Amino acid sequence: MTKKETLNPIAMTAVEHVTCDTNSTHRDKSENTKIRTYLNSYLNNNNNNYSRKYNNRNEPNKRHDLNDELEELEISLRPSPTDITNIKKFLTFLQNEINKYYKNCYVTPFGSIINGFWMKCSDIDICIQIPLLLNRKDQITFLKKICYILNYYNGGIIEQRFSAKIPIVHFACNDLQSHFKLSCDISINNILAVVNSKLIQKYVSIDRRLQILGIAIKYWAKCRNINDRSKGFLSSFSLILMIIHFLQSVIEPKILPSLQDISVKRNDQSVYIMGIDCKYCQDMNIIKEELVKLNSNCAYPKSGNTNDSNSIKYVDTPSLLIDFFKFYGYKYKSGIIAIRDINAYYDNFQVAKNYDSYFFFVDNPFEVGKNVANILPQNYKIIINEMKRAYKILKNNGTWKDVC
Repeated sequence: MTKKETLNPIAMTAVEHVTCDTNSTHRDKSENTKIRTYLNSYLNNNNNNYSRKYNNRNEPNKRHDLNDELEELEISLRPSPTDITNIKKFLTFLQNEINKYYKNCYVTPFGSIINGFWMKCSDIDICIQIPLLLNRKDQITFLKKICYILNYYNGGIIEQRFSAKIPIVHFACNDLQSHFKLSCDISINNILAVVNSKLIQKYVSIDRRLQILGIAIKYWAKCRNINDRSKGFLSSFSLILMIIHFLQSVIEPKILPSLQDISVKRNDQSVYIMGIDCKYCQDMNIIKEELVKLNSNCAYPKSGNTNDSNSIKYVDTPSLLIDFFKFYGYKYKSGIIAIRDINAYYDNFQVAKNYDSYFFFVDNPFEVGKNVANILPQNYKIIINEMKRAYKILKNNGTWKDVC
């Protein structure tokens, strides 16, 4: 993004327009937590790197260029310049049309389009923030008005999904001129999902390996038909949380800290959104310091590749990918998968009689105790077998194409 460019107002939504609990901490506007979705920044950065080249193909002893495969896959799945233009066009249309009727509404994209894991043809999640519109009945009434507005956009298909836990409008249309396929889910005041997206986006900004792993594993899960929550398989969100947990708690040296735990240890001021404390560390200097502390006992190499930020021993992306499949395919037996310390929220859950029931329980970062995976028991074995299959292929020097 050039110096003259500014962030799209659509992507700069502030949380002060959303009603919080009466017990919430009140803060000055300059200090109040802002939910900024940085759509232009994320998309433009991807666009600027669209033609990125990799010149390390001739590295000696490289695992059949698996690293190149993963990098090139991530590039191939990025939104094209045309995709970017069409996404912005639709969001601007929606914002402008809503503003004709309601002045204090904000169209806020969230999910993979913001957190760094959006792929071509993925759905776009959109939250419309409307102050005081908290009643389900009122939200559905407003969504019906959104349906009316969408009738005027490229003759798309509108599907009302009001019986869902969170009522949504699903909209899909094709732009014949640009060959762009738009598919989106629109909800009202789904603020915690927006905050979750910002949390994941912050993790992505810490280490690029997370984004490459996330795109690759998400693509693999779709190819292997285990990435459909409606059928009792893994959701994309739960997959990303599983990767973050792995990079925090399994791999050595640790690649990611817990941003929420850092904030708790520092006794940072609470930030209540919809009655839930959503604080997490956003200061990169503090995050780097925490990583150094976490890895103080790790052996440092005398030479070779190191992490640029703090010289911690570097583990390449292919090795991380193989270890990810090994861990969840063979080593993981049970337990809550979380990206924050949850012991304070569960009374002796590690010794609970029903601990085995916590298999593939992926904890919501902000709503502790809420399983975002919700995998059907009959699908456990299918997922585990796919993890094992991927591990065996990669361990035997197979290609990523073989895995998928």
